[in-house]
Amino acid sequence: MLKRGYWFWFINILFCLFLILRGFFDYQNLKEKLVVLADDNEVRRGSYWGYICSQVDRGEKWQRFAFCSPTPILVYTKLYPEYSYGDFLSFKGEIKLPTSFSDFNYPLYLAAKNIYFISYYPQLEIASGRLKEKEQVLVFLNKVKERARQLFNKNLPEPEASLANALIWGFKKDLFAEDIALFRDLGISHLVVISGLHVSILGGIILSFFYLIALKRRFSLILAGIFLFVYLIFVGLSSALLRATITFSLILIARYYKRLTISGRMLMLTFNLVLIYRPVALYLDIGFQLSFLAVFGIYYIYPLHLLFFKKIRKSSLLCARLFSYFFSTFFLTLACQLASWPILINNFQGFSALAFLVNPSVAWLMPLILAPLLLAFLFSIFLPSFSFFFFLPAYFFLSLFFKIINLFDIGNSKLIAISPLSSFGVIIYYLILFISVFILRRKYLKGQTKTRLL
Repeated sequence: MLKRGYWFWFINILFCLFLILRGFFDYQNLKEKLVVLADDNEVRRGSYWGYICSQVDRGEKWQRFAFCSPTPILVYTKLYPEYSYGDFLSFKGEIKLPTSFSDFNYPLYLAAKNIYFISYYPQLEIASGRLKEKEQVLVFLNKVKERARQLFNKNLPEPEASLANALIWGFKKDLFAEDIALFRDLGISHLVVISGLHVSILGGIILSFFYLIALKRRFSLILAGIFLFVYLIFVGLSSALLRATITFSLILIARYYKRLTISGRMLMLTFNLVLIYRPVALYLDIGFQLSFLAVFGIYYIYPLHLLFFKKIRKSSLLCARLFSYFFSTFFLTLACQLASWPILINNFQGFSALAFLVNPSVAWLMPLILAPLLLAFLFSIFLPSFSFFFFLPAYFFLSLFFKIINLFDIGNSKLIAISPLSSFGVIIYYLILFISVFILRRKYLKGQTKTRLL
């Protein structure tokens, strides 16, 4: 008779295999559909009526959004007049299949979002219509999000305002191109977009706030969970963000029932839940792949840093504590890089060696940036006349963030170019990694208090 823990793994692994197969068939169906559409690759011209069903992204000379009529069409149009989520439009123009690039299958990327056609600068006119209740809620949240963006822009200068909007509300397109390139070259792109780190920090801030105002423990946990799912809808249902929200929610549920959390079980359960919602994510969503591999590195590789410098970590000296922090953050970066290295190489043809130095230098700033930004936003709602003063602490830490990373800007690309690995090479790499980690954990962590291999 199998123990309860083994039953969990047996059922979840079987279900995981089913979801992987289901995703594979959905992935193949998408590719076949694109092949059929490519065989009939002709420019179609027509008139359509529908509404904007996505956030509107704005560049220097264009606006971009998904137009549902009812099938979504990716539309590029002039910068003015400005359009918003939920606007009804009459559309007259050409639609065609998106063009694939040499190193990026753009049609397949859009097909994963149920978008198969694209249109450049069609004739658009405001029309009348009524949204469903679900869409009305999303329109309301989008308007609140846009107001929050304007509040940040009003009280923070650039580039601090753009970074703040990317960190809290997910407006990645607000970041300047040179800043995006610098973040990528320094290997800190994960710090400046909403990710699992941000969800954990924001969730912890909200939970601490509820405890601070003396709410009951269980009620605080419920409110924190509600906040996270509202925030998830608010900033967008990306696979990486969904993964982080589910993981944090499982931790809240465990605390609610006063149970221990087991990292491996949470990772497996979260993996299955995300694949239920988005089956093709495993094959098409790089963010999904990197997110889960990074978490694997944090759960299973990162604890191995406890094997090193034990005497220094026990010391109370300031220099020893600083060394322990930098080594810990360095090893955390190394764990994430080792776990996701083949995916990074195959998709970006390189990695940043400076990431091991830059991440420890700025990671400690993240809670000091996110907490003041969130508090400034909340206080500004009730006392808008004093919003400038509320944002001063956040401005200080945002400016410090830019000053630190600019110290590492040496003018040339910091990426080390590496040729992509073959499928066989990826399999061999992960076999060696998994076996090595398993042996090290069995050998060195056996007997550690409350250490679990699964």
